[in-house]
Amino acid sequence: MRRLQTKLSVCEPPAKQQQAFFLQHIAAAHGRALSAPGGRVGGESDQLDLLHACCPEKHPRLSECLERLQLVSLGSFCGVKFSLQRLGLGTAHLPFDWIRTTQDGVERFLETNFSEYFFVASRLQIEPAALTVHRGAHHSFWHDDVSDITVRDKLRRRVARFLDLAANFPTQSRDFLFVRSCACTSELHRAEELYSALEERFSCRGQTKSPRVLLAIIIDGQVQRQGPIYHASLPGLIFFTQEQPSEEDATDGQAYSWAIAAACETALEESTE
Repeated sequence: MRRLQTKLSVCEPPAKQQQAFFLQHIAAAHGRALSAPGGRVGGESDQLDLLHACCPEKHPRLSECLERLQLVSLGSFCGVKFSLQRLGLGTAHLPFDWIRTTQDGVERFLETNFSEYFFVASRLQIEPAALTVHRGAHHSFWHDDVSDITVRDKLRRRVARFLDLAANFPTQSRDFLFVRSCACTSELHRAEELYSALEERFSCRGQTKSPRVLLAIIIDGQVQRQGPIYHASLPGLIFFTQEQPSEEDATDGQAYSWAIAAACETALEESTE
């Protein structure tokens, strides 16, 4: 009997255009940010913007949320934006989405129109991950090389988009729901300061009817899920506690999905009262 021989062909690396399309598909359809050889591990931020774009598991009241709420991530890291996208609520690409930042950093940027956004004091090279982190006093860039002028132009557009939201806030028909994960215990004691900074930046002085400024703060690493927990004197400030997200949940964009979905439900219900 003659043995059949099969010649195995080795797939050649895809062309650059095909490669980009493939990475975009993986991000949008499968929620994974991959990189091509020589690229940044985890992908550039514009690739992260595509995560879960085609995911069928959206917020159950998605159309109502998009019509009545403007969702804005305030960090403290990319897990918040990732979960917003998983719920179908991360359509606006803004400056806090894919960076790490302290509460001091958020307040400083709000006060100074992001004038110090590109102030980085050092670079940290993480060799095993082929990753360069650009670090400032209160924030760091993990998914963008801010030494690249093209990247800075992209980030400037995100800053401009945020400032436009603030400038046009009085004419908005939607309430603004800001979401932040608490970076440390000391920030929790200063939540009122952050809410005050948001109210100062997004203000409608002299208007009888105006959009609401809402801030949801998520405290993870807790024993159980609780919330909404209302502030004693600030009705627009609410808290949620939850367990530490597992690595699987974080990778799948579900680190804060429960808390964000609950915050949206709270905002929608209270706006009809």
